[in-house]
Amino acid sequence: MSTVTLLSGFLRRSAIYMTTMFPVQKNLPTAAVMFFGIACFISLTTGQRVIFDLSTVHAIFSVFISLLLMRTFDELKDEDIDKAVFPERPLVTGKVLYNDVRILCVISLLLFSLMNLGQGSVTDAAFVLVVFAVLSWQWWLFAARVSSSFTLTFITHQPIVSLLVTYIYCIILRQNSLDLQIDKLLPVAITFWLPFIAWEIGRKIRAPEQENEYLSYTKRWGTRRAVYILMTIWLVTSVAIVLYAMTAMPFYVLYFGLYVALTLFCIVTALRFIANPSVRTNQLKTAAESYLFGFYFIPVLQWTYVS
Repeated sequence: MSTVTLLSGFLRRSAIYMTTMFPVQKNLPTAAVMFFGIACFISLTTGQRVIFDLSTVHAIFSVFISLLLMRTFDELKDEDIDKAVFPERPLVTGKVLYNDVRILCVISLLLFSLMNLGQGSVTDAAFVLVVFAVLSWQWWLFAARVSSSFTLTFITHQPIVSLLVTYIYCIILRQNSLDLQIDKLLPVAITFWLPFIAWEIGRKIRAPEQENEYLSYTKRWGTRRAVYILMTIWLVTSVAIVLYAMTAMPFYVLYFGLYVALTLFCIVTALRFIANPSVRTNQLKTAAESYLFGFYFIPVLQWTYVS
């Protein structure tokens, strides 16, 4: 088989994968919203500039590549699980080969690494992010023990989002020629990580008739407990972002009002599901996605308004 034929087949299957599992039209805006959400929040609370130049384009594309890298790592890590619970996915049906994903993974890793060379704290943050992602992919070298424990899986996988937030934070500091201060980084890294934890839980809560072999959070914890944990994370996250903002910037009715409205919408959606757990009332994935997007986008709206 010729090289051209092999390359053509890889590109065709990669297009199928990107269309179904990592659509650019969704994930590139996600990278932009993440970057500008954190940048505008830092601007609102510290007075630093939000910069629009080629370094911003570079940063957004780099965040996009990091999201693709984490997606491919996750795909390879869950190969056996997907065969059992997601038979319609292109990797399971054979429309895309696992070798294709491995190649995409290597390309993403090399591209992300090259894009972040020689940038001080940004390079350090990118390095830590990549190392953590690789270890998560390999179940931290203890696959049997880690994969069978919910606590160990959470500890060894979920913090990667806080590392991504840290990476974005370091880019913004570099754009403003500022040094990294851990005491200022930690509240931002943790607060902007929490909506992703809520999203992770919300998308895996199911009504009784939706359950299958997949180990959902409702199957693991029970319906009420799973939803109450989700509601608690939403409330804690909103309170944290509001209290942090109140100590660092003027009281903006738009900013605080939108967070209150967003949180109430999600809580009402959750209570509706608790009252009647069914496919019709299970809108928690949508609520979790809305909260995640709103959490990052509200600082952008407020910054735009005051600027």
